[in-house]
Amino acid sequence: MPIDTPFIKEICEMFDTQVMTDLDTNENVVYVIGHPGEIAAGIRYHTISPPKPTLAELENFAERNIERYRRAFVFQCDIADEIVNLT
Repeated sequence: MPIDTPFIKEICEMFDTQVMTDLDTNENVVYVIGHPGEIAAGIRYHTISPPKPTLAELENFAERNIERYRRAFVFQCDIADEIVNLT
């Protein structure tokens, strides 16, 4: 059964991002919210959340920080430094 992720969905819609998987330094799969980039267009990969080991933990992080994301969206400020470094 898929995990319900309403907070991740809201963040992805606000910032035109998606949930992506990546590998951490130990080559374990982690989940992040971000933009995969387009190498041919010169657009770099970036994330707007810290990596989490499960989708459920990423949803929990999104829920705890949803107000920060909403403020960043409303004020169109750069959220990378403020949110990506949260735990």
